[in-house]
Amino acid sequence: MHATIGNLNNHIGAPLSLARLNGSSRFAVFELGMNNTGEIAFLSNLIRPKVALITNVHGVHLEQLKTERAIAEAKAEIFNGLLENGSVVLNQDNPWIDFLKSRAEKKGIKNIITFGEDKKSDVQLLEWQPGEGKGFVKIQLKNETHQYVLSETGKHRALNSVGVLAVVHALGLDIQHAAKCFKSISTPVGRGGQKHINLTTEETFCLVDESYNASPVAMKSAFSVLKSMKPGPGGRKIIVIGDMLELGDDALKLHVELLDDLLAAKPDIVFTVGKLMFELHKLLPTGVFGAHGAKSIDVADQIANLIKAGDLVLVKGSLGTNMAPIIAAINSKGLENTNCSESNGGNE
Repeated sequence: MHATIGNLNNHIGAPLSLARLNGSSRFAVFELGMNNTGEIAFLSNLIRPKVALITNVHGVHLEQLKTERAIAEAKAEIFNGLLENGSVVLNQDNPWIDFLKSRAEKKGIKNIITFGEDKKSDVQLLEWQPGEGKGFVKIQLKNETHQYVLSETGKHRALNSVGVLAVVHALGLDIQHAAKCFKSISTPVGRGGQKHINLTTEETFCLVDESYNASPVAMKSAFSVLKSMKPGPGGRKIIVIGDMLELGDDALKLHVELLDDLLAAKPDIVFTVGKLMFELHKLLPTGVFGAHGAKSIDVADQIANLIKAGDLVLVKGSLGTNMAPIIAAINSKGLENTNCSESNGGNE
């Protein structure tokens, strides 16, 4: 089995990942990324996939592509290099499903498999329940139901797992066997992993590290995860968010529109970083008003010094906003321990 490592998904990284492919690997999974039109078409023709999966279409590359339709067009370029008799896997819940289906059909692609909560989905998410540091998922494929455990929380992760199983189905492989693997998946650094940090041998707090990337939909998903969690005894929910980049002309509006979802997570303190987040910062209720920094380094020590036993801390921002100094300052409080749910309050 060969797969993309880290973020090697662009015009340099994807060919490098392809060059590293071992001839003995039975399967290879490549992530294809883009900032502009034509980039995925090039990579798809290079890799020639047997199955092409589009998880979603959202306004996360608006600086270059301007509109969601342009993003959908760019993602549809993955069909260009699909092998003859290959399959396409699409999110039935996404507003661009009909558009993507039509683009696939125009390419002569007949094997189109859908996934999602929608009853029309070929692989349907029937149930998702958050647990203590994990998620419980139930899906339906044709007339069969399958249940499995995810090692990660968040409904968005559950839906992604259903997309993966749709790919497994497209390849004619064992769904139940594949589903069992989700309970042992580890979260990459900065992508939502949860860990305890010891203040003393007996006192800990929980860090949810989402510092690698950010977009409006990803921010809202992170807030939703935090809403389902609760701090330890005497602890608080602390949210630290930085600018979301590459959002184009609507960037300011998209930052301000996070407010309702942010407050729905019931934070006790909110810190913000960056020029765009300052506009959101000014709208925060006085009860949750934390400091704002033009750069993450401006508030890193203040955040770290504020943390006490039982606290639940979420840090999220775009990679270019550089939330790393905040993560480093928080990590310096002590030693990494275990998943947050094991001795904090767990999930609600």
